[in-house]
Amino acid sequence: MRVRVDQGRCLGHGLCEALAGDVYQVTETGYNEMGEFEVVDALRDVARKGASACPERAIAVLGDEPAGQHDEPRAPRPRSTDR
Repeated sequence: MRVRVDQGRCLGHGLCEALAGDVYQVTETGYNEMGEFEVVDALRDVARKGASACPERAIAVLGDEPAGQHDEPRAPRPRSTDR
């Protein structure tokens, strides 16, 4: 799963790190400057918890599927006209 931190929206509350320190790191003043990053499968629930704790909604969960499951979408196969 991928997570994106909008640094412009973060106001330094530090709740993401307080509740999900295994995923999020903040500066000494409480700001999350991590940008966009991949979260390992074992920490998906923790990442969601930290994201939902942000009162500014500065953290977005971009893909919530297990790693390796977010390949590019494939074009549909042409239908066979042979019957």
